[in-house]
This record gives sequence, structure tokens and C-alpha cells, in this order.
Amino acid sequence: MSYILLLRTDPNDRFETREEPGSRLLIGRGPQSNLRLDHDTVAVEHATIEEEDGRYVLTDGGSVTGTHVNGKRIEKVELAAGDKIAIGAFSLKAEFLQQFEGPLILDVRQVGGSAAQAEGAATDYAAAYSLKQKFFNKAILTWLSTAAGVVVVAGVLFAGKTQLFRPGGLSDSHSFFGRECARCHVAWHGPSEKACEKCHPAPLHHQNQAFTPPCVSCHEEHRGQSELAAIGNENCVQCHVDLKGKGDRSGRSEFANKITDFSRDHPEFAIIVADGQKRVRVSEKGARQSDLAKMKLNHELHLKPGLKTLRGTVQLTCDNCHKLDVDERLMKPVKYEAHCKGCHELGFDDRYPNRQVPHDSPEIVRSYLLRVYAELSDEMLRRPEVARSFPLSSSPDKLDPSIIRKVREAESHLYDFTCKECHEVDVKEGALPVVEKTGIPMIWHAHARFAHKSHRTLECESCHKGVYHSQKTTDVLLPGIERCRDCHRQERLGLFSRKSNAPTDCAACHIYHDRSKGLGWASPLPGTSSLDPAQSGRTKTGTGYSKSGREDVPAGSGGKLQGVR
Repeated sequence: MSYILLLRTDPNDRFETREEPGSRLLIGRGPQSNLRLDHDTVAVEHATIEEEDGRYVLTDGGSVTGTHVNGKRIEKVELAAGDKIAIGAFSLKAEFLQQFEGPLILDVRQVGGSAAQAEGAATDYAAAYSLKQKFFNKAILTWLSTAAGVVVVAGVLFAGKTQLFRPGGLSDSHSFFGRECARCHVAWHGPSEKACEKCHPAPLHHQNQAFTPPCVSCHEEHRGQSELAAIGNENCVQCHVDLKGKGDRSGRSEFANKITDFSRDHPEFAIIVADGQKRVRVSEKGARQSDLAKMKLNHELHLKPGLKTLRGTVQLTCDNCHKLDVDERLMKPVKYEAHCKGCHELGFDDRYPNRQVPHDSPEIVRSYLLRVYAELSDEMLRRPEVARSFPLSSSPDKLDPSIIRKVREAESHLYDFTCKECHEVDVKEGALPVVEKTGIPMIWHAHARFAHKSHRTLECESCHKGVYHSQKTTDVLLPGIERCRDCHRQERLGLFSRKSNAPTDCAACHIYHDRSKGLGWASPLPGTSSLDPAQSGRTKTGTGYSKSGREDVPAGSGGKLQGVR
């Protein structure tokens, strides 16, 4: 036997079809239910449908709100085709694929209010959930809770555990204050904003912000938080639900005016183009071809199987060139010596296959070539004074013209063939070549932060779509917001919703304060000179710094650098 479920998911009557095998169907709000109805009016194990002698029997599980069939509350009943079942806020209609021989079909939908009332059965939910039972009522519960509270308080006082009545512990960065409450609090007024600004100059979030909330509205101490910078979305939404900028005649901001949730109304990601002067959304026309780096990079060529190189056939992967930085958030810059030299050699003369020019400016390259050809010529032996005084210069006037000719030929070979494979080069007669600076962006999203470490279980191409087929440097292979929403999304309220484990809070990607305008890490904090090194367990130095377990940090900073999260 089996059950076919038609799950109506929205008012437009679109439905999902699911088949549940077995002879027993558990209906309820609990995670073990075969048919899970997520609503307060449904019990954890509300009812069951079981096959008995070729018939389907519906049994109520002792629920408070009851199970109703065709408007009547039941305890156990045999189902017939067309029966309407009301369970809390849900309506189920029973049909048979074949009369009593095929699977039972349940058409499930959520209705407004009580489904039982909609079917004509009056359910008094206030009475169902009230505390009016004989031994379970308001009076008895009040006396029991009061007596328990008195016993607990008396026991704590008798044991001398008065710290339980004090505020919660301090966060990590404030832990060195101990019990010096006056550092932050003013008698009868609570925490002082000025006390916060002594250590934290409160740099602006944005130069055009129209509203600056007080520190304590976002950073609540004595709440058991180890890090006060971890704040809820409600603190950000109070401004970003209708963002207005100061100084703008229209009162509107250059950024999105309404953002309340990442999974619903956060705008598409923006990148910086046009030499850092313009922001465009990656979904806009042409944005995906807006990489202005002065490089010639073909990802498809580098990642294809059986790539032929000077050292034989290889198979490159992303991590051959893209290595994580020390903090495992950003990628290290791609460097010729570390990532390219093994395949792209800078030979300049077939007669000297073991010699390569340095990967440096044209001035350094010319100086290197001049010295090499001069050292390999007889002139160095015939004119020792030249060897002694020869500088790394781009214009040696005393050298033989044949040496200058060889240098020109080597430069022509280098810049016209080798260098132009990767760089944009301007070669002019009689002048040093000009190699355009690569200008590879290190940070694409100027107003957000990203950590590769947290996403290390994903394949690179799962976020950087099209990398194996990208042939142009201008291709921007960053993920769009929809790719991130695959994991970073809120639970969809309603039937059969699932919740993702990835965070959706604003602070996961954004930092409020512009920390470049705060105190430098080497700036001693106000009042730290009064700390007793013997009490703190540290050794005070002449610069106001102390030795922690791993590194030199500002005395009294709790082992953390100010302005670094």
C-alpha cells in the first residue's frame, strides 16, 4: 500500500506530488512525520492513517485541537472517497486511485485560520490551550513558580554566590577592565558614549550617513558575547530599509535604498570598473566583460588537458596559480617567479640557453643585457677599465657598437615575441619599450568582504562559472548573488520549507565602521598605563607594549589588535 500526496504550495494551486510507501502515514508537526504540517495548531504527532483489511482508517493521536472529518471531530474513522479532513490550519481531501484497491490520494492545502471552522466544525482554541484543568491551572502554577524562586534565591544567598546577581561577563576585548565599572559607566546614567570614544574614535560608516546610532544600541555588553562586532540584522535594517544620504538634495543614497534581507531584496553584486571610478552590477550589460587588467590571459588554454610546456605535458589546476593568503581570506597576487616561470622562460639568445633576463622593468632588462654581452665579449679583456667602471645603465657610451647591436636584437626578440604573449607592449625605434602595468584587481567588491577559507569544500568552477571556457582577459568570472543565495538563504515560511545552514546576517559580509580612520594598532589605548603589569601577568616595556603568548600587542588590548576583526 502507499499514499500519494498532492501538496498545494501557494494560493495559485500549484502543487508538488510525492508518494509515501508503507501501510502507515504519520501526520503532524514533528520531524518524524511522513506528512509534516508546520503550524502551531498541529500537534507533533497529530494523527495517523493506517491500512486495515484493505481499508484506510484515520485515527486522532490525542491532539488538543482535534481531527475533524466532514465537520465532525473524530477519534477513529474509516475514510471514504471525497472525505474532507481538517487538521489545524490544513485541509486534506481523500480520494482513491481505484476504489479501495489503489493508493490513497490526499490533496493537502493550507487555509486561512482554522480548517475545522472552514469545514463547519467550531473549535475553541482558547479553551483548548487554556490552563483550566483540575491540577494544572494558573493558581497552582503561580504558587509553584513563586515557591521555587524563593528557594533558589535563598539557596544562592546562603551559599554566598552573589556574583549570580551581577551583570554578565565582559567581551574578550574588554576583559582586562575587570570590575572597573567606572571606565564605561556613569552613575545612575548607564554606559557613556564618551567613554567608548576614548578608545574607539567611532569612525564613520559612510561620509554621507544621515544617522549615527549610539554605540550601545548595536554593541551590548554583559550579554555573554565574545565579540561585540557580531550584531543582528535589525541594527542594519533600521537605516537600510529606507536609506537616505546626508547632503544629497533628493535625500537618496548612491546605494540601494531598501535592503532588509539578503535572500529577498539585496541587490546584485557590484564591481569597480573604469580605473576605480565606476560601480556596475555584474548583471548589467557588458559588466561580465569589464576586467581592465592589462594582461593576456586565456584560462581555457591553461586548464585544458595535456597542456604542452617547455617541461613536457602537464595538467594545470586553479591552485597552481591561485594560492590563499596567510589569513586564508583573499588570494595572493599571481607572480611570475612563483607561478609563471616554470612554463614561460625569458630566454633572449639561442646561443645562451641557460641565461634568462629578469622579469622586471625595461631599464633593468636592458642593463642586464648590456652587462651579459659585455662580459661575453673580448672588450672586457682588452679594456679592464671598462669592466671596473661598467654600471647597470641603460646608456653605456663606452661600449663597442657590436654589443649595442646584440642588445637591440635581443630586446626585439623579447618584446616582439616573448613579452607580447602576456603583456601589452609599446615598442618605439630608439627608445626603451613601454610595458603596461598589469593592474590586476585584488579586491573586486569594495564594500564587502569574502573568505575563501569558509568555502574550501566547493569546487572553484561551482562559483567561478565558465572558467574552463574563458579565453579573454576581460571576462569577469565572479559569482553573482543568485549563486550565493543557493546556500545563504532564510527558511521559507510555509509548507515543507527547509532552512540552510549558511549565515544571512549582514555582519557576515559587511563591516560598519571605516576602520582605516580609527586608532592605529601601535597607538596605546587611553588609561592602559595605569594597569599593574604584575596583576595582568604581562611584562611592561618602554614603548607601552607587552609580550603576549604569540606576538607583541598593545598593553591592555586583550591580545587583539584594535581595528582588526
